[in-house]
This record gives sequence, structure tokens and C-alpha cells, in this order.
Amino acid sequence: MLTRLRRISRRLVKPVVNILLKLGIRANHLTLLSLTLLPLYVYSLTVKWGIIAIVVLVIIGFLDLVDGELARARGESTPLGSFLDSFTDRVVDVVVIGGLILLG
Repeated sequence: MLTRLRRISRRLVKPVVNILLKLGIRANHLTLLSLTLLPLYVYSLTVKWGIIAIVVLVIIGFLDLVDGELARARGESTPLGSFLDSFTDRVVDVVVIGGLILLG
């Protein structure tokens, strides 16, 4: 099942990865972009913009899918990149769950 989902997700992100390759964007740029979107998520929660919060989370999730594929496509999978990706995932998890808890 996971293998099938991985194949489907790769097929979905491949056109985006190809564009990003041509633009010279690196995987770590996408990972850091995910972090920079978190304040928008938090702000949208505090002002009750639920749809915006959901859209931001979808974008963050999509960036997380694309960054790994982009790193592999560029041949730039590194321990630092893996650490940064994992660290960012945990920060996103904490902020998302914390934001939902604070909202009640």
C-alpha cells in the first residue's frame, strides 16, 4: 500500500520537480519555505481564518513531498538535508498540534 502511494505521489510531484530543477531551486529552499509559512498558519488560526490555515497546511505538506523528490532528482540527498527535513517536520507537527490545542 505504501509503495503504491509513493508511486502515485511521485507521479503527482514530478512535473513540479522538473520545473524547480530548471529554476535552480534546491530542496533545502523548500524545506525552509515550509518553516516560513508557519507564522501565517498561526496567525490564520488566531484570527479564525480556518480556510487559510487549511490551505497553508496543504501547501506545507506538498512542499514536504516535493523537497525529498527534488533532492533525489538533483542528486543532493545529504545527511544535513535529511536532518533539516526531519527537524522541520517535527516543528510543523508541534506548531500544528499546539495551535489546535490552544484553540480548544
